[in-house]
Amino acid sequence: MTLIISACTSRVQDTLEQNTQPVATAQPVPTMGSFPTIDPAPLENPIVLIASGDIACAPASPTTATGCHQATTAPLIDGGLGADPSAVLLLGDTQYESGRSLEYASFDATWGAALRDLPGTAVLPAAGNHEWYDPDPAGSRCAFLHADRNACGFESYFGDRAFDGVMSDGTGNYVRTFAARSAHPVVVIMLDVGVCVHDPDACAAGSGATRFLDAALADRRVDPPGACTIVAWHQARWSDVGHGSIGYVDPVWQALFSVAPSKRPDLVLNGHDHLYERMPPLGAGGRPNPDGIVEIVAGAGGREIAGVPYAGPAPTRAAFVDLQHFGVLRIEVDVSAGEFTTGFLTESGSLLDQQRRTCRD
Repeated sequence: MTLIISACTSRVQDTLEQNTQPVATAQPVPTMGSFPTIDPAPLENPIVLIASGDIACAPASPTTATGCHQATTAPLIDGGLGADPSAVLLLGDTQYESGRSLEYASFDATWGAALRDLPGTAVLPAAGNHEWYDPDPAGSRCAFLHADRNACGFESYFGDRAFDGVMSDGTGNYVRTFAARSAHPVVVIMLDVGVCVHDPDACAAGSGATRFLDAALADRRVDPPGACTIVAWHQARWSDVGHGSIGYVDPVWQALFSVAPSKRPDLVLNGHDHLYERMPPLGAGGRPNPDGIVEIVAGAGGREIAGVPYAGPAPTRAAFVDLQHFGVLRIEVDVSAGEFTTGFLTESGSLLDQQRRTCRD
């Protein structure tokens, strides 16, 4: 059987560099408001996490069969449980096209509103490449600066406390811990890799992102023995569809293997490609390896999908790919047994590609 897979990418990305004029307006600037950012206690077992990226179209964009479904994916935030998940991981490109403050009205009216209805849920945002297209002037308090780029609209919407944790560098790299006193706490390491599309050196060996990741994985206080560890950033190192495998994030991927096998993460989450794709455990070179790390791309949060009528095992390296549904990744971690399950929750409420794995000891 031959299957040709072609996934959409953002059609406007090539023109974003031309869209550099700040918007002058007196409209109120949306902000996310007050949300929990640190592990609420106590937490029930299992810990439920929802993850997705590539979410909200620019304000006033029309909904089509394959685009701008942020209003219909927002109700999935409760994970199909009708109850608060422990956390929602936002895997970058939360607001198109450039993440400027006023554009966040679209995210705020959909996902932001849904999050406000879940006051016990922690919100963990990561910057994508589109947040770093923000053309508006950087405010004096903005920390998301790199050369002539900024992601200040993203930072101001979620607020400074959104990037706090048990470890944080103040510029978008941080660690949160859930069920810290359990036998198998859940450790989530969030990285800002979005800026690397503009400056690949920002992801190079010895860069801020790789140094932070090295330190987090090596610190037993941050990532203790027995933890179920997740690392999340925007652009996937390995993908068989969409943007494909992205070489400039390879140093970040390699940093995952710089520690002993027992200290390596259990799961890597990405967005960027507008689809759902699960890789089998992969080694440092991207080849299937039973001792490797599972990578899941969850970029079907609303902005766009390919619309190709296919969901199932891929004939290439990927273990499963879905090109036809919008949806979110649902992760359930049993912090007593040290096991986790993953599944792709679609707009219709179907939970596809359910998998169960054991966390590393």
